[in-house]
Parts: sequence; structure tokens; C-alpha cells
Amino acid sequence: MSRALWKYRRQITVEHLGNSFQQEVLSGGEQQYKVLDVFLKQSFKIAWNSADHFLVTKVVFVCHRPCNTTMDNDCPIAMLLPSTTGMGVCSTSLTFFLVNTHDEFLGAYRRATNQESALDRVSVPEVTMSHLIAYDPERDLLPLILAHCNYSLEEERFAFSRDTRDDAVFASLTDKIPQDYISRVVEGQIIVDLRSSLSDVCDVLASLDIAIGFLASSGGQPGRLLKWYLHEVLKLPKERGLKSPTAEQHCNLSHTLALWRLMALERAKIMSRNKQEPFEEMPDVFMERLGSSDLAHLNRELRKIDMDLFLPQLLEMILLNVKNVAENISTMSFGEYLELYLEEKGVEQIPGTENIPDDIKMTHLKAVWNSAVQLSDDFQKNVSQPLLEVQ
Repeated sequence: MSRALWKYRRQITVEHLGNSFQQEVLSGGEQQYKVLDVFLKQSFKIAWNSADHFLVTKVVFVCHRPCNTTMDNDCPIAMLLPSTTGMGVCSTSLTFFLVNTHDEFLGAYRRATNQESALDRVSVPEVTMSHLIAYDPERDLLPLILAHCNYSLEEERFAFSRDTRDDAVFASLTDKIPQDYISRVVEGQIIVDLRSSLSDVCDVLASLDIAIGFLASSGGQPGRLLKWYLHEVLKLPKERGLKSPTAEQHCNLSHTLALWRLMALERAKIMSRNKQEPFEEMPDVFMERLGSSDLAHLNRELRKIDMDLFLPQLLEMILLNVKNVAENISTMSFGEYLELYLEEKGVEQIPGTENIPDDIKMTHLKAVWNSAVQLSDDFQKNVSQPLLEVQ
């Protein structure tokens, strides 16, 4: 080919090489070119784009222009061919930088652990995967950090706990660890175990807040016991456990949110019964009182609704949702907003809620909660009364 025609020839890029290599792979060539296969699966590009800004100061033979190049599929293939001049400086400098960073890390570790014996040296061409430090930040590093955390500062724990009570955090946890329900029989026994102790319920809730924050970041094995995670991974002391033998035996990481909802509901119920404020962060706009006629009408409709379905959803709406949208929804009817809220969550509508009067607005949210808790308690008393008479 005439030399004059070379400048019109299509440039050989990373993408061009990748396409050509794919043809080789189809004929079984991936075993012969393992290193190139790794390069073309983004590893080299990710490493370069993450470290290029360090190279000008760390590698003596690197000039600025190649280091300012972001590697993508349109870059010349020369960037992958080691050299001390031209675009080949890129792969040479990156290799030099990574080797030295690896060795500096090992040196720092050995000094910190008082290891004085000399390390074996391996030339770069002889390096294998077993010689390298490789880890996944979420799977390997984060659990190691969590296992050595100290939770003794009350101020830090309080701030952290409040940060976890957010729809986005719950969604992240559910994405990493599919969540499941706890059966009503087990829920009932857990409540019996706790004996309506507000301090115990609050302690369990605080421990769950910590666990949720970490699990939403690092994930975990759904079948692992929640008790094991609190004490063996997070290293919480025994007195910061689940307080209930039933919960310790039956609750896995897949039940984390269900147990949190149960504890949050029990806490709010106990505080409401004791005439304490269960929702410290509820905006004042939702605390408007109901007149006697509207209250009676509301109670008639609430009696037709399954409180075991209604109360948990109402509580979660109050704790996680309405505080962020108070000004926008205060004029809506309660029934209308509840329908939209459940639909957005992908939860089936609760039978009977469609009959809640339109005159009950979101401004009456606290009044709806108070009535629902009272009706739930009255129902539980009526159910348990015959059992007490038999005894």
C-alpha cells in the first residue's frame, strides 16, 4: 500500500480491537489471550480513568498530554501498547503506578504490624493473580470495618438512627436483601415476650436502626439470624439484642423491616396509651382536632377495617412519608392520600378504607391515629376477655 494512503486508513481503536478479538473468541481464542480478554472487559479503562490524575506527580517519565486523555472505545490502541514515548506511555505509567502503590500499601501494613522480615520479590512478567491484593469494597472491606465499629457514643447513635428512617434507606435494604413478613402468631408472641416494656421496645428499635443502616449499604445473607448479625458482625453487646427469645429464634435478616415495623408500632401504641407524644417530628399541620360528630362518623367506619392491616401502614406513612411533603398534602382528604400512598408502594388497598368520610382531611392525621389505636386496644380486650373468664 502506498505510504500516502496510510493517513486515510481507519484508525485502529480500542473498539476496533475489541470487535476483532470477539471474532477470535468465537473460535476459541479467549484461553490463549486471557490478559487481553481482561483488558477488553473494561478493567484497564476503569483503572486508567480512576488513576490518570495521579500519574503526572507519581511517575517521572509521564507527560501531561497523554494523562489528560480519558480512555474510551474511541482511543487509539497505542494506549495499550507499553512504551516510554508517545501514547504507549499510558499503559507503562499505569502499570508502574499500580505496582508501586501495591508495594507501598504492603510496606505501610508491615510497618504498622511490626513485621521486619524481607518480602519476596516477583518480577512484573511473572506476576499471577495470587500475588495481588484484590477485594470488593462492599463484599470484603465494608463488613470488616463494621465488625470493628464502636457504637458507644449516644449522640452518634441517635443521629444515625434518625438517618435510617427514610423510604430510600428501606428501599435500598429491600433491594440488597429481599424482605419477608413475620407471621401474626410469631408477632403476637414477640409482643408477649416484651411485656409492653417501653424501654425494651426502644432498645430493640435502636439496635434495628443501626442494623438497617449497615445492611442497606453492605447487604447480607437473608437466611442469617438477625441475632447473629447484631452480635457477631456489628459486635453490639448482649444487652442491645432483640430482648425476645421468639424474635431471636425466628427472625432472619429477611425479617429486619418487618420486625422494625412491629417495634415501631408497639412503641407508638404504648406511648399513645400513656398519653405521651409518639411522633416527635410530626408537623403541627397534621394535629388538627375533630369535632364530636366527625369523630363519631370516623369511628364507625374504622370499626369495619382490619386494624392489623391498617395500623402498620398508617404508622409507616407517618414516620417515613408525610413529614417530607406536609405542605403539599395538608388539604387532601385522608382517604384520598392513603389510596395514593398504598398504590405508590404497590400495596393492595385495605378493605373499608374507601368509606372513610371525605371530611376527614390529612390535617386530622393525628386524630385518625388516636382513634385507630383506641379501637385496636378495645378489640384486643374483647378478644382476650373470655379467656380471662375461663381462667
